[in-house]
Amino acid sequence: MSVRITRIHPDLKPFNPQGALETFFAFRQALGLRKATLDLDVAILSPFIRDNPDLFDRPRLAALEYLASSKTEWTRQTRLKVLKVFFGYLLDEEILVQDPLRGIKGTTPPKISDLPSLEDVKAFLDKLDTRQFAQKRLKCMLMLALDSGLRRGELCSLLLRDLDLTLLSVTIRASVSKNKKSREVPFSPATGREIRSFLSCRPPEWRTENVFPSETGQPLRPAGLGLHLHRLSLQFGIPLHAHALRHLCATEFLRSTGNLALTARLLGHSNIRVTSDFYEHLSFDDLRHSHDQASVVESLFSSKNRLRSISKKTSF
Repeated sequence: MSVRITRIHPDLKPFNPQGALETFFAFRQALGLRKATLDLDVAILSPFIRDNPDLFDRPRLAALEYLASSKTEWTRQTRLKVLKVFFGYLLDEEILVQDPLRGIKGTTPPKISDLPSLEDVKAFLDKLDTRQFAQKRLKCMLMLALDSGLRRGELCSLLLRDLDLTLLSVTIRASVSKNKKSREVPFSPATGREIRSFLSCRPPEWRTENVFPSETGQPLRPAGLGLHLHRLSLQFGIPLHAHALRHLCATEFLRSTGNLALTARLLGHSNIRVTSDFYEHLSFDDLRHSHDQASVVESLFSSKNRLRSISKKTSF
């Protein structure tokens, strides 16, 4: 005989899974979470509740089936993360009396597999028809993402006041940053020229503060950016998605500098351990390259330093 692990709080009768979901959404919104986080809650939990109207009778089995139906490891881990938050809320509210996900732990899947090559990115950018507003905007956004490691939501939320085209930097406001902390990141002169060119093409009557508006002058939604990029990826035959450029930016930056702390600052990671775990795919060749550039002993005993030392000793 199975042990029931749910009960209905007496103050909440009559209650059902859809009601629990609605109160959870209201609770999360009251916390002041970012829209992207709230949208993810909806995307993960709405189909889960829809397909499990009897959730309170079989919460553990329903959760396991939902996780097992994930097509990729990333999808599974994302679902698991959101379900843990949802079930944690139900436990706090005493709607659940036992955690349906007990014993199930999440892992971070390797990310190297989704990295495009620099050659593929260059080929994709070259195929864009910059005579079209949307594709000119996309080229500018992709270059900025590759240059500065911005997230998709951060790109879409950029305002004109966030740009400094003199110092070639962009400020990510705390209100749109994932960790609720603002940061300033640089970009290259080439990206700066592309941004200037794009801004000159925007109809002045739009009067929008958004750097990258939609074709009608309204704010561009991250989902719209992703869909546009996906369609062109299929058309060009070059797989590419916006977040992959963030990974590629960070990987190449870390390879070139060997500086984990600066990479974390570029990405806006609040904990350097997140950066370390995320880019553990870097190889021994990457380590060797950085070591050749930064070896203390090599610098100390280089031929140039030895010659300088000998010169000092033999001068009378």
